[in-house]
Amino acid sequence: MRTTLLSLLVLLAAPLAAQVNGYARVSAISGTELTVANVNEGSALFEAGKQLVIMQMQDDVIGGNTGNNSSFGDLASIGSAGLYEVRTIESVTRIGDVLTTIILDAVPQNTYNLGSNSRVQVVTFELLGAGGDFTTTANIPAVTWNGQRGGIVAIQVQGTLTLAHTIHADGRGFAGGAAVQTTAGGCDLTTYRAAASARYAFKGDGIYLATDANYAAGLGKLLNGGGGGNDQNGGGGGGGNYTAGGNAGPG
Repeated sequence: MRTTLLSLLVLLAAPLAAQVNGYARVSAISGTELTVANVNEGSALFEAGKQLVIMQMQDDVIGGNTGNNSSFGDLASIGSAGLYEVRTIESVTRIGDVLTTIILDAVPQNTYNLGSNSRVQVVTFELLGAGGDFTTTANIPAVTWNGQRGGIVAIQVQGTLTLAHTIHADGRGFAGGAAVQTTAGGCDLTTYRAAASARYAFKGDGIYLATDANYAAGLGKLLNGGGGGNDQNGGGGGGGNYTAGGNAGPG
């Protein structure tokens, strides 16, 4: 009986949460047509007449700064990273229940890059309160960024928004670098990028999409993704935020 009661109390005490957005990766853009993949419509559908946000989440911002030296991961060009706009859905195409294509009411104003080191997503821009006031009834979290889509909340309220709960993307955006809890070798001052191994911790995720396995670890930052420490007793990952992430400490 005690176990049952404790379980019930835990369930009652847990804060309510209600995700409100639909998400999809954009894999191609042709005029007003968006080809999408990795779709998540568990909380909201992409439908004709609804607005959405197009956003460039990652781009090839480091360019040629890929050598194994202290310039690794520096900014070459910001490209389209961070650009976004709001558009209205004119129609959608599905194969079965799976969303495949979105037709917009107008051609996107921004230029979005879809190369191997880039990522673009669309998120439904949910109207809460049916055009009037809206009071939250539960926490509204983002779907966790999975390298394809997620990480942001997009809502609009045309009247007064009353926050009785939390709207947040805490811990649901770009992932931090994973620690490596092993020992190897001596102090390493010179490895700024390396493949995953027992010697080097992983770099943090950021606005550059790394597709080369040899960029995964080592003390060098990936622009705003912090670097990973090197070797035995290496320092923690360098800071990453809206400015360039730091280089982590050597072993």
